[in-house]
Amino acid sequence: MEVKEIIRRHRHMNHKTQAELAAGIGVSVSAVKQWETGRCVPSAWAAYRVSVYLDIPVGLLFKERPKIMRTPRKTKNVTTKNFQKPAILVV
Repeated sequence: MEVKEIIRRHRHMNHKTQAELAAGIGVSVSAVKQWETGRCVPSAWAAYRVSVYLDIPVGLLFKERPKIMRTPRKTKNVTTKNFQKPAILVV
């Protein structure tokens, strides 16, 4: 289930309007509409506020993971001649 569906479903289960959710977590109604249409996703802080307001685990909003499209290719051997030694700062 996508973030937009989770937010919408739990908002309806709590009998809240988009305006009530927005006011309850301190964001604009426009932000809630964009989340529920999938136009954008809430920031980590907003997702936390949504989870507290709707009484759902915050992890539920972060279950989606980006899909890896391909495996990385092997890289050439890296030599240390191009790297500088770290400096030591004595105070």
